[in-house]
Amino acid sequence: MKYRFKNVFLFIVILSSLIAGSIFIIFLRNGPTTLSIGGLIFLLAGSFLPEKSKWKRDILTGIFIILFLGVVTVLLVSLKINHSIDWHYIKRNLSFFKFIPIAWSGGLIIGMVIRLLINNGHVIKTIQVSLVAMVLTILSASVSWAFQFSAVGLVYMISGYICIQSGSFRKNLVSYFILLIPLLLIFSISILAGTIKSLFPNPIMGILAVLIGAWIKALHRKKKKTGVVSIVSVYVIFLFMGYVGSLNWIVYLADKNTTYDLSSIENISFILPDNLKITEQDFQNKNVILYFWSTTCSVCYKKFPQLEKINKEFKNRDDFMLYAVCCINPKIDEEKEKAKAMKVEYDFPIVFAESSIYRDLLNIHSFPQVILIDKSGKIIHHGDLIYDPLVYVKNIRRILKTL
Repeated sequence: MKYRFKNVFLFIVILSSLIAGSIFIIFLRNGPTTLSIGGLIFLLAGSFLPEKSKWKRDILTGIFIILFLGVVTVLLVSLKINHSIDWHYIKRNLSFFKFIPIAWSGGLIIGMVIRLLINNGHVIKTIQVSLVAMVLTILSASVSWAFQFSAVGLVYMISGYICIQSGSFRKNLVSYFILLIPLLLIFSISILAGTIKSLFPNPIMGILAVLIGAWIKALHRKKKKTGVVSIVSVYVIFLFMGYVGSLNWIVYLADKNTTYDLSSIENISFILPDNLKITEQDFQNKNVILYFWSTTCSVCYKKFPQLEKINKEFKNRDDFMLYAVCCINPKIDEEKEKAKAMKVEYDFPIVFAESSIYRDLLNIHSFPQVILIDKSGKIIHHGDLIYDPLVYVKNIRRILKTL
């Protein structure tokens, strides 16, 4: 029996290594986040340590597995980026890669210590559910902020349904604490640091969702029915709140709220493909959309279909102009960049801007960005390209229809 339990624990450690490694490889660009996810996954794995376990041997075995699969992960990262195992690349990034076994081993040891110190089965289960909820919450941000909002609602509603027992709020205080404190800590740090103010509704949703999950469980316990239908029904509401309410909130915060006169900025000019120039004088009595993008920006290309829809809808208006302004990177060969830009297969016109224009005069340092100029020459929008019909705040289509 002991041998069987030992195998199960080591299987969980190996499975955790494969999951954490896969997440690290897929979301490599966000290194610190993937490391923290890996730490949480191994903390979860450590909490599955059997009660009658030779924990010293299991720690050493677990660390050996982590080191081995950590090396495999680094080799696969090199293979993904360089299409070969590049030892020079690995050596250059060794200062970062070394944190993989540190984060993973640290999480495993902490999880095992928690399991050894806590004998209450329900508390351990609540900790495990809380860790799973945190991993899923962090990963959901890779889809979109709006999806993360609805995902927090679903994940924590299910967590409340699973972990909150019958009885008073005071009786379940420890369970509420374990479920919500990690969520509140992570989001609060980001919000207070001022880096992700748009996440403010997420911890509120987490608290509300846990309470709703506990309420659904209590309600259906009396009727001796499962709460699946109720959970799905509430999740539909969460989806609406995420993709309408939360999405508009995010756009509202991201909007620069900038309105100023274009005539206050001198010497603005853009280069046409035939090397002729257009200036702000060509924009007189026109509503003009300038979409600033870069050939090295993958998000910029994803926005092109929306830009094409806007162009097709309004191009027949005499007072409308739209230009996709390709911003020339001074560190890249200009002719090659222009040639790459002209391969874009859309009908909207493409012009080019030098860094002295988009950086120095228009203060554009990231892509994509949109500037909307009205007939009087005022810049009435400077921010993201918002075309989603569910977004009412700073929606380019809605603004154009009022001009």
